Amino acid sequence: MILGDIIAELRKDKGYTQKELSELLSVSVSTVSNYEKSVHYPDIDTLLLLADIFNVSVDYLLGRTAYSYNVNILHKPFYKNKRISDVIHSMLQLDTHHCAMLCEYMEMLTLHNNLKYRNTASKKNAP
Repeated sequence: MILGDIIAELRKDKGYTQKELSELLSVSVSTVSNYEKSVHYPDIDTLLLLADIFNVSVDYLLGRTAYSYNVNILHKPFYKNKRISDVIHSMLQLDTHHCAMLCEYMEMLTLHNNLKYRNTASKKNAP
């Protein structure tokens, strides 16, 4: 996808009109329309503001990655004194065999978590 399509999709996903987005960006509605049609492109400051408004990375806006999370998520606490970036760093140090083991373990934990969530939800809905 190209930048204009991505901006339009994110705007619609957030439920913003072009007018609402134009107000957040301090630009005209026609400017937002031109961004979405790829007639004009936002400057760097506006690109950063768009990333903040939609809580995505600039790389996502530019179509360089399908990973939409803002890089600030890397600083989010994960567990005890570990941040998400610490966990990723540790994962990148693993050899292929241990990466496979980790993936299998994560799949098992996800299944367990989903079952736990379903059981909790069904107990709440029980008469």
